This record gives sequence, structure tokens and C-alpha cells, in this order.
Amino acid sequence: DLSYKEPRLTSWYGELPYTYSRLTMQPNPNWHPLLTMLKEHIEKATGHTFNSLLCNLYRNEKDSVDWHSDDEPSLGRNPVIASLSLGATRIFEMRKKPPPVNISLTAKQSHRVLRPKGTTNSYSLITCITQATKTTHNPHAKVSNCK
Repeated sequence: DLSYKEPRLTSWYGELPYTYSRLTMQPNPNWHPLLTMLKEHIEKATGHTFNSLLCNLYRNEKDSVDWHSDDEPSLGRNPVIASLSLGATRIFEMRKKPPPVNISLTAKQSHRVLRPKGTTNSYSLITCITQATKTTHNPHAKVSNCK
């Protein structure tokens, strides 16, 4: 078995386990009321229903997430992913799975929802670059991701 430290803090909420990068998060149906409220607001804003949440806390410029696709079999075919950022501004970049063709989507402020859906996760990779990580020494933390 390969073991490594994840470069961010994570917490999983959902009725089923979730596995990514050979890491399995155990079921956790105990949603905090604030998380339930945010989920309901996102569902109303997007017109989609979500059944789980992966919270990522990027504490400072040393925390990150690498290029990835939210294409795990447990998410189903062509899943809809809503990513809500709170705190520091972040830049989402997308590129086609090889060859790399970059599409850059910038959230100019916090509290924006990005909603990759359909075949996006089948044909694209996504990463999150915090301005704290790549462009400044902004120490503000941020939280993101609904699945």
C-alpha cells in the first residue's frame, strides 16, 4: 500500500463511502445544519439535487489539489459537480485529457458556484489554483466542493 499526506484537510458527508486517489472516505450521514442549508441553496440555484459533499479546506499557500477528473464510478456516468468556494479567491483551470488544451475560468470573488456537468468530467481535467498559492502570499483559507 502507498501512503501519503493529502495537501489539504478534507471531510466527507454522504450515505455511501467515496473513493478517490486510492483513499476511501467512510459514509457520514451527519450533515451539520449549515451544510444542509448551503446544499439546499446550491440545489435551488442549479436545479440539480446533490447527495454528498466533499469539503476541502485549503489552509494556506502550501495546500492544494492537483489535476483530476471527478469521474469515479461511484459518481455515475456524467455526474454533475457543484463547487462552492468560500474565503480566498480561486482560479479553476480545465484542460482536455491529452493533449493539454487549457481553458481558464476565474472566480473573481468568493461565493461563486462552478458546475461542471455532462461529459466534462469524462474528457477534462480540473485543478484549483488559489491566489494564495500561485499569485500572492494571501494567508486566507477557503473551503469548497459539493458532489
